[in-house]
Amino acid sequence: MTSIRLSRRCVSAALGLVDDKVLRTLTSAQQEDLERLTAMIREDPALVTRLPGRKNVLGALKGCKTNEASELERRLFTQRLTEAGASGKNATRITEALKAGNIDGASANLLTDADLARLKNADDALAQAKGKRDSDATKAADLAAAKTEMDGVTGVSPRTRDEMRAALAHYHGVVDPAFSADPVAALRAKFPKIPPGDMSLLGTLDKDALLALESATEGDVRKVIARLKSNPGSDVGDLLKSFYYKQRKPARKEGEVYEPPTKVGDRVDTALDNLKQVRDRGFPFGFATKADFDKFMVSVKSALAKRSIPNGDVRIHGSALHSTTPGDIDVAVIVDGPTFTKLGDRFKAASGGGKQAKAVVDDMNKGKIASSNFYGANDPLVAHEVSGVGTSLDAQVSIIRAGSEFDLGPYLNK
Repeated sequence: MTSIRLSRRCVSAALGLVDDKVLRTLTSAQQEDLERLTAMIREDPALVTRLPGRKNVLGALKGCKTNEASELERRLFTQRLTEAGASGKNATRITEALKAGNIDGASANLLTDADLARLKNADDALAQAKGKRDSDATKAADLAAAKTEMDGVTGVSPRTRDEMRAALAHYHGVVDPAFSADPVAALRAKFPKIPPGDMSLLGTLDKDALLALESATEGDVRKVIARLKSNPGSDVGDLLKSFYYKQRKPARKEGEVYEPPTKVGDRVDTALDNLKQVRDRGFPFGFATKADFDKFMVSVKSALAKRSIPNGDVRIHGSALHSTTPGDIDVAVIVDGPTFTKLGDRFKAASGGGKQAKAVVDDMNKGKIASSNFYGANDPLVAHEVSGVGTSLDAQVSIIRAGSEFDLGPYLNK
């Protein structure tokens, strides 16, 4: 614990503010416990108003590792959740979620016991949604259940309730259920000054593209709408989806909080300008000349052909098309559904079974087979074979089922 050295006068003055019933629960406290509580009260004097009624202030105080009032309140809040029927996992997740969402102790203190039970139910529903693909119908049902539970929270203002719901969802790696249920309606309500006709343009976008706008400002939305007017094709939607997918990927890991994309208006503007440059000159970023790019593509198609993988529709996508400093070169080998299944079955049969076969099946379920799973002739990997050809960057090569989530532009065909 952090050492705290306070005078007895300071301790006495601070404890004089504490409710008598609370003081009686502290009779067995050590001097260092009282000094810690004093430091917390000095930091946040209003803390004393939130201690009455809490059953084990001393226990929470002894568990604190700092002299921050917020830590004591989180520990007391966790106790309340447990008393309301939440499991240890529920209590930890909810407490950490509100912390990550910057929900202060004063707000959490206002939640009723019934509210805490609803938070527990919402947490259970969101835990079930975590890790499921957006196309999974059960995920939508889980999110709807979480929203229904949170809609019933009454102890805090609607705004704080909504912040809690979003924080809890983000902790579980998913979008705020109220936003994902109807993104356009949520944006209309949030930005009433934007003309209805302009907002209708957003309705032409794929839902996954709209999910990138959860934390968008009004300026962001206006920029997206302006680009939709000048570029009515799929590029705007594809870019927004790529922003959303990039943020969602790390959040699938346990303990990683989902953080919605930010500054999407500026990012769309920059990406479209860069994309135009790429298409005008005929080669992606990461290559010095078109000749270098042509050499790379020849090597890709050759590597595919000698492994009996169709190479009639090979495209570049990803950051090399819209970022001047891409991390790698993403190559998409687009095939139809039957061809995708045939290739996947071939790789699975040649994998030797076990974890390798499971990896192929997992890839097939996603609609994207990475070159590391091109079994039967994968030494070296296609990606390794073509990396560094015409570029200093590594390559990523994947077979993608047409129409799947990973069939994601913008593209550059060669």
